[in-house]
Amino acid sequence: MTTKQEEVIRKMASAYGFQNVSKFDESRYDSSTGTLYCNGYIIPYNSIQKAREYFKQQMGYYKELTDKNGSQFKDMLYCNTVAYNAINMLLSKLD
Repeated sequence: MTTKQEEVIRKMASAYGFQNVSKFDESRYDSSTGTLYCNGYIIPYNSIQKAREYFKQQMGYYKELTDKNGSQFKDMLYCNTVAYNAINMLLSKLD
């Protein structure tokens, strides 16, 4: 059974072109090192935090562009918002 957070992450990965999203089922988190093992990637906790800050910055950037240019950048704003929120959910589970 998958949680809502796992489902959001799978949908986001699928939207970004990952072919076999079921491989994420093999993921695990090592709480002793703060490391996430996901689909063959080793992701340290500080990298997850940096990714969250990156997407937060991008949200501000695309919000400003959307405000100035109408809906032209709304898709990018949405994608960055989804990524930022998914990372926040992940970090809330890891903390």
